[in-house]
Amino acid sequence: DVTHWTCQADESISVPIGQPIDNLKTHILEGSLQPAVRGSAGELYLGGVGLARGYHQRPALTAERFVPDPFSDNGGRLY
Repeated sequence: DVTHWTCQADESISVPIGQPIDNLKTHILEGSLQPAVRGSAGELYLGGVGLARGYHQRPALTAERFVPDPFSDNGGRLY
């Protein structure tokens, strides 16, 4: 689990992404890693201290999927 949302019996069919759980952060970004405009298509990126360091013994895949976090001041990564 990376996000949490408590559903209610009277909610619409739409299910939101929810809020990030402790030690994670979420971003909806476009291809250039800039925030997607609300209502437009984007990709969910995860970051924070709860994020894994990478794939075990797969450095090429780690470099491809774990990208530098453009919103981090301390060299964080996003997945």
